[in-house]
Amino acid sequence: MALSKASSWRNFAYVAVDHAECRAAISEILTARGWRVEHRSSGFDLLDDLCDIISNERTQGAPDLLVIDRHARGCSGTTIAHGLRDLGVDIPIVLVNRPGERVEPSGREGIIHVDSARAATVIARIVV
Repeated sequence: MALSKASSWRNFAYVAVDHAECRAAISEILTARGWRVEHRSSGFDLLDDLCDIISNERTQGAPDLLVIDRHARGCSGTTIAHGLRDLGVDIPIVLVNRPGERVEPSGREGIIHVDSARAATVIARIVV
């Protein structure tokens, strides 16, 4: 799955990853490819920003990618990802697992599980 827009607008991603080095590497990759990145400190803070999208009150300015800790503080990335899919929101989501954590794919379209050590590399492959 490669992500890009045909317009001149920059792509927009929310990154809610607690590990500072992982977060910085992800942000570096995205900004180097012209993406606008906004950080959120927890899953709860991210969810707060997504309320208008969830309630269908906002479509412009919606993120093109969410990168969330699978075990994000406040509200887990898994809960957010599955909740968005249940509501029909199809924003691509990367769930960042703890180092060495093995996770079976969710089977839901557009949700990618990555180890924190490989997150930036995987994101580099899916964004253009």
